[in-house]
Amino acid sequence: MILLPNAIFGKLSPMRIGLTLLCLLWGATLVAFAIAKAIRGKVRDAAPLGMMALFGFLLAMGIWFSIGWWQGKLEEERRQAAVVRAPAEVTAPPAAPIEMRRTSRDIGNTATWPIGFLIAAIGLAFYPDLLRSRWLAYPVAAVLLVLATGMVFAVRGERRERFRADADGIEVRGWQATQRVAWKDVASVTMVEARRVSSTHTGGDFLSRHLSLRSKGGEELLRLEELAPPEEFRRFLNAIPGWTGHPVQEKTERR
Repeated sequence: MILLPNAIFGKLSPMRIGLTLLCLLWGATLVAFAIAKAIRGKVRDAAPLGMMALFGFLLAMGIWFSIGWWQGKLEEERRQAAVVRAPAEVTAPPAAPIEMRRTSRDIGNTATWPIGFLIAAIGLAFYPDLLRSRWLAYPVAAVLLVLATGMVFAVRGERRERFRADADGIEVRGWQATQRVAWKDVASVTMVEARRVSSTHTGGDFLSRHLSLRSKGGEELLRLEELAPPEEFRRFLNAIPGWTGHPVQEKTERR
């Protein structure tokens, strides 16, 4: 996994260092004020400052790890693009099955939801006045906490999901179910690239790419995002014409 080392030790960019130090300074300042209040006997006034200081330190850690994670994500995307979006090659299908998994980028995108729900729940729990009433803030915080827990299971499921392609078809082994598509049922294979209309880029801004497998009746049998490792996904794309008898067509969608 390329993202974890980057999240901890990644490039020490000025933005990463500056924002982290700023939050640490904010937390240290609040700690100093809280200590001063406590010394003067104003413990009730010191407690909120201490909580805000703790939030500042947690925010500093979040900034440090999130920027490092984002750097790793960009690095993985560049590697993925260089391998997967290279011109297709005509190769003989491999004898051994091809094993693939979801990319860290897709898992990370899903993981942002439980993190966001959790931060919002904590914020409402400590500052219920944000919704003007504790009777409203606490139930909303509880709902957000439940949503965060559910999304954690969704992330766990994506991490466990595996894709296995062989001469007979492709199998998607999920957390709770398994789906299999036989090559004999596939009538067309299309790599769809979605782009957003842009006034600055002639071709538009890149959004995503997915592989669409369709039947003779036009029904979409399976949709696959770009998978990892990129070298195995490239082998998979090169082997599809030999397995299905149909070339991988290219299509661009404007959004």
